[in-house]
Order: sequence, then structure tokens, then C-alpha cells
Amino acid sequence: MKNETKRKIAKFIGISPARLILTKEQKEECTELRAKAKYEEIYQKYGIDAYRLYVPNKVIRAEIQKLKREGSYEAIRNKFGEGVYNSCLIDAYAREIAEAKGDRKAFLWKTGMKIKKFFVKSSLLAAGMASVTATYGTAFLVSLAHTSNIEQSKENASKYESMIDDYNEDVSKYIREEFDGKDYTHVQIFIKLMDDMWKNIDGYKEPALDIVGYDELDLSENGYGVCRNMAADVAKKLQALGYEAEPYTVYMGENLDCSVVPIERNILPEDDVESGMEHKTFGEESAEVIGDLFEEGMKRMYTPIIGNHKVVFVKIPEDNLTIVLDPTNLMIGVYKNGKIVLLNSNNLKDSEKLSQTEDYTPTPMGQFSEGNSAGAIFEEYLGSFEKPTISNEEIVKKYGIEAQQEAYDFFVKLEADERLEYQKSKSRETAHKDNSSKTSRDTSETETNIDPNSDYGKITE
Repeated sequence: MKNETKRKIAKFIGISPARLILTKEQKEECTELRAKAKYEEIYQKYGIDAYRLYVPNKVIRAEIQKLKREGSYEAIRNKFGEGVYNSCLIDAYAREIAEAKGDRKAFLWKTGMKIKKFFVKSSLLAAGMASVTATYGTAFLVSLAHTSNIEQSKENASKYESMIDDYNEDVSKYIREEFDGKDYTHVQIFIKLMDDMWKNIDGYKEPALDIVGYDELDLSENGYGVCRNMAADVAKKLQALGYEAEPYTVYMGENLDCSVVPIERNILPEDDVESGMEHKTFGEESAEVIGDLFEEGMKRMYTPIIGNHKVVFVKIPEDNLTIVLDPTNLMIGVYKNGKIVLLNSNNLKDSEKLSQTEDYTPTPMGQFSEGNSAGAIFEEYLGSFEKPTISNEEIVKKYGIEAQQEAYDFFVKLEADERLEYQKSKSRETAHKDNSSKTSRDTSETETNIDPNSDYGKITE
């Protein structure tokens, strides 16, 4: 894994990049150099990340003061970054103003700069505090949801055991009938699973059962569901086919520009929950409007953190790649470098943009809230930075919209061929029955013409 990638991961989890970049032996050497106060050697051998991690803060401050006195501002920028460099420049300009216009002018200028800097930092801090408050508030709720969902899932395993067994039996039968002995490609399997799912349900609608841990049951029991039900169903079937697959929570933004294969989907009308309700007073309606506005505001704040959509992550070992299936919207993408890029996107003009764009955002907190292990989520994230065994161009060729359309056309033709063969078989069967009926009639007519004086059919003692 490249150092730049390790830096991104370190930033994501809030640790020094040196902790991931340095080997065990290098870390031990840095510890020894620190004990001997050979701080510059740490910097020269292992760079600024190791220097900041292993050198005491008072030593770093003393060095900055020394470089300031020497006027070595470029050395400060190179070694300690833009923030420290800009602060040192303010002090330097203040000294120049003091020499040219006196201490009072220098004091006023420096105070003005500090006030400006304070307001900039205050606005950033306010935004940061809001973000931190949202994050910690969400983290608390997510933690509660995580525990609750684990317990509820265990309880449901027993409560709905018969229903779960029936579903698993149906999946096994489906796999035997539709996939056993077939040599389909990955993309053909993905397209067939999504197509068959939509063919065998009534459509898209809020689920009636909504059983925690077993979202797939709504499709088989009631014939309808939403993204979480569809993702769970397809993931179960992929697992039955031997894939390592799991539903995953993501944040889906607006204005996606994508092309999809022409699988027929049906969006069912939701039940009219307001029918038969009592008339609300003005006060009740006002409270409801305020509640809706509050809920909308909370959604805007928390949805990008906990997600609003469900897809399926599928491991493809030979390509060292995680494919992303969206059964609800009939799209296929890849989870690469911590981002989800849809191969159906019309903005994907060339394969190189696989490393530059992001269509869906993975939401680890949303995934954790549903009872998934934090370790497994983090491992999934790290795995996305591993280099695939095929190029971006090959990924697009193998799983992109053209490959998806070819897979769809393959099954359309296969279905037409099977229908034609069935019709021929029925025709042959009908013809055979007609021939059998004619032969039976001929035989019957022959039997009725027997000579009554003959010995045929007489009973003998």
C-alpha cells in the first residue's frame, strides 16, 4: 500500500501517518534516537510525520523560534507546514512595521491580524462544533441502535424460524433450477439476479413486516419492499452461489446521471394512512408542520452520516475487487479507494475517472448501527485501497453498462429460445395425441366389424 494511501487512512481514523507508514524496526529506531536526543536524525531519515510523532513539543517550539530569529521562513514552511509559517510571517511583518512606523502601528496591525484570524477560526470552530455535536450525537444513537439490532436479530431468528427456513429453502431451489450447471459470467449472474427479483415481486413499496436482521423476508412473504429488502434478498442469493456478499448502507445524493438496462420495475402506491383520521385542529396542524420541519432538518444533518440507501458489496477475488450492486436502481459500481463509483454513470467518459469520482458515499456509522462489526467495516474500508488485478479500463469493459446490456440481451434471447422450444414441444405433444386418438378410433371401428358367427369372444368351458 502506498504511503499517500496510508496518510489518507491515518487521517480517516485520526492518528499520525507515521504509525502506519513506519515499520516496527523503524519505530524502534525512532524511539532510540529520541532517547539519545538525536531529533534531526529522525527528521532526516524518516521525514516530518515521524519527527512530529517522536520529538517533544518543547523541542519543536524551540527550533521554530531559532529559525524565526535566523529568518529561515522557507525552512519553517518546509518542515512545519503553512499554518506555522503564516503565524511566523505575522510576527515578522509586525517587526518591520515597528521599525518603520513605530510600536503603536505595529501593535495595531498585529492585533488586527489576530482579530481577523480569531474570527476565521471562530467560524470554523462553530462549524466544527456543530459537526462534532452532530457526530457525537449520532455516534450515541448509532451505538444504541447497534446493540438493539443485534439483540432484536437474535430474537427474530427464533421468532420467525419457520419463515426463515422456508425462505432459505426457496433460495436453494431457485439456485438449483436457474444456476446449477450453468457457466455464467459474474455480470450475467448480477443482471439475472436483479431481473428475476423484479419479475417475482409485485413492486417497490414500504415493507409490511420489516423484520430486523431478516429484511429479505418481506419480498417472499408480501411481494414488495424497499432498497434494504431488495439488497438483503440479492445478497442472500449471492451467498448461496458461493460469493462473499453483504448488504451495505450508503448515502445516495441527488441528480445522478446514469444509464441502466431495461429491466421492468414497478413502483406501488403507498397505503393511504390518513384515511379515517380525525380532523386536526389548527394548533395540531401547526405542531405537525413544525415537527416535519424539525425532522427534515435532522435528516439533512444526519443522513450523510448514517446513510439513506442500501446496496450489496460483492467480493471478486480473481480481480481483487469489491463490486457494488444496486438492485433497486439496477446499477453496478465498484468500491475503490474508499469511494463508490457507478459504472452506469454517464459522467464516466473514460476509465481513469474511476479514481476521481464518487457517486455513492459509504457510511460506516450507518452500517455499524445495523449490528455489523466495527472491525469488519474498517477492514472493508482498508481493502478498498488495495490495487485490483485488472486495470480501470478492464473493470469498465467487464462490468460497465455495455457488459450489462450484453448480459441482459443474452437472457432475453435465452428466454425467447426456451419459449420457442417449449412451443415446439407442445406442438409435438399435441400432434402425438392427435395421432394416438386417430389410431384408437381406427381400432375401435375394426372391432365393431367382427363376424357374429365367428368364435371370437365366445366363452368356453
